[in-house]
Amino acid sequence: MNFPELHGWDLSATEAVALQRELAQRVDLTPRLGDCRILAGADISYNKFSTTLYATIVVIAWPSGEVLETQDVVAEQT
Repeated sequence: MNFPELHGWDLSATEAVALQRELAQRVDLTPRLGDCRILAGADISYNKFSTTLYATIVVIAWPSGEVLETQDVVAEQT
């Protein structure tokens, strides 16, 4: 998949906040899921001063919010 570059990454904190506000205006909140009954979310993070990575996925039933499954991983970056 090829994504166009929207901006550079060499921003000051003030420039980053301004960019976030600008990009927020582009978010399309039009519902498109139709009859969706299962949703999943994922996140991965790391500390730039460590080689440890953290990742998680959670699967929930909609609209009850019941957690159907979670998977977590803590791994060392190679």
